[in-house]
Amino acid sequence: MELATHGAMPDGGVTRLALSEADIDARRLIARWAESLQAEVLADDAGNCFIRYAGRDPELPPVMAGSHIDTVPGGGKFDGAYGVVAALEVIEAMQQAGVRPKRSVEAVIWTNEEGARFSPGQMGAAAFAGTRSVDEILCVKDRDGVRVRDVLPRMLAALPKARMRSLGVPITAFFEAHIEQGPELEAHATQIGVVTGIQGRRSFIVTVLGEAAHGGTARQSERKDALLGAVRIIGALEASVLENESDARLTIGTFSLEPNAPLVVPGCVRFSVDLRHPENATMKRLGDLVPAICARHRGACAVEVVENANAPCAYFGEPMMQFIEAAVDRLQLSRRRIFSLAGHDSREIVKIAPTGMIFVPCKRGLSHSALEEAEPHDLAAGARVLAEVVIAACDA
Repeated sequence: MELATHGAMPDGGVTRLALSEADIDARRLIARWAESLQAEVLADDAGNCFIRYAGRDPELPPVMAGSHIDTVPGGGKFDGAYGVVAALEVIEAMQQAGVRPKRSVEAVIWTNEEGARFSPGQMGAAAFAGTRSVDEILCVKDRDGVRVRDVLPRMLAALPKARMRSLGVPITAFFEAHIEQGPELEAHATQIGVVTGIQGRRSFIVTVLGEAAHGGTARQSERKDALLGAVRIIGALEASVLENESDARLTIGTFSLEPNAPLVVPGCVRFSVDLRHPENATMKRLGDLVPAICARHRGACAVEVVENANAPCAYFGEPMMQFIEAAVDRLQLSRRRIFSLAGHDSREIVKIAPTGMIFVPCKRGLSHSALEEAEPHDLAAGARVLAEVVIAACDA
């Protein structure tokens, strides 16, 4: 709740975009919490932050747990933030219990998971995993033309006690606790979801280039109306992508037109296309349709299609799922396996280290919304499981 005051909205939601003032203030708060735990704060060139509780053998690769604290505009209090706070709670609980594990424990804040300001998301985790270069990330711009390289130094300067370290240090394992962002756990009255994998995603930016003209004088037959072209394309995408694919998800999340004046035929329209499916072969086939559909339905306009994210489905290994399940059973909590339809930083980290995700229920499955809510006893249960697996992994 305290973390949610940074970026708080009047309706109870949170707008804490990556590397915004609210995000920077929230990181300052977490750094103060770390100081109270006598834990070290570290950061890397992608802006990822780590709260390190040193183990008995600090030279061993650490066990990491965490998530992200950036939100979508008008998002909720728990998406991502819960995983970070739960990881800090694990460190605090270990200290209070007098437990000093063999391996160090690091609570991590990954930079820009949501991709709401700088697209695509999972930026910091991708840099850590080596799937995107820092140079590429630093050049990404938001809608106002602000680059990551323009704002990242301010965030790092706000944490003067943070020690810089190189990207992609070896880790023993990574665990991410998260609200489900779906209704399955609540519907089955189950406290813990053991995540089997993460749904694939492809995203595109489509630009329809027409010709601005006077709305009262330009002949209808001679117009190059970018808005009408965009509407045709979106309708065709919906019909083609969703036809006979009940598991597909298609979202037009951003939409802008120029000059955006009531008496002017729109000359340029730009919109995003987010496409998801739980099977990689289908995801590839559907994504490959997008450029051709846009070209076929552009009418008199030109069209440009740029793919800015292509993330195949990720799957967590059977040993890690059984490792988490054993911890849940020791704590005598209810559990079920669940496939994540939302994206997470774990999608990137599983490429370089054993990775597991722990889901807890959220009310009505709502997320990315001011109505996002979770019960304290469910959040506590997830944190207990996280503590159990972190300690076990540290001493393995």
